[in-house]
Amino acid sequence: MHKPFPAPKPAPVLSTTVEYLSALKTRCGITSDYALAAFLGVSRQTLSQWQAGTHFPGVAACFLIADELSMEPQRVIADVEKERAERSGKSEEVELWGRFKKRILNGSGRLGSLTPAALLILSAGLSGSPDAGASVRPAPAGPGCGGSVYYVN
Repeated sequence: MHKPFPAPKPAPVLSTTVEYLSALKTRCGITSDYALAAFLGVSRQTLSQWQAGTHFPGVAACFLIADELSMEPQRVIADVEKERAERSGKSEEVELWGRFKKRILNGSGRLGSLTPAALLILSAGLSGSPDAGASVRPAPAGPGCGGSVYYVN
């Protein structure tokens, strides 16, 4: 008689910017924060600010992170925006983004059918507009990760 296959490991539960960045490093085989910053198209200082929780990835960076982690971008955006609201002491926004995430994870409610464009507009309305000097450029390809995503820098 043969042994049964071991049960698959559950997918890690990600909910903070630091957890998403760590998962991205692991998934893409990135070994340094400098390389991760380059992969995301941001400065090392910006990455440090994301890791410290003093600043947060924008919607476009969330789309890139979600794409590389094979996740729904709505989930990453909701988590990052919830974390931003928590750090800012905006309890109503924390609750709003928490409800959105529950709908995403449960696969029910209207958020699942919300288009990425609508979520982008909602997120921009709550967190402010992008930098005036923003530009769109292709994301760099990393080891084991694609480079077909475009993001705003």
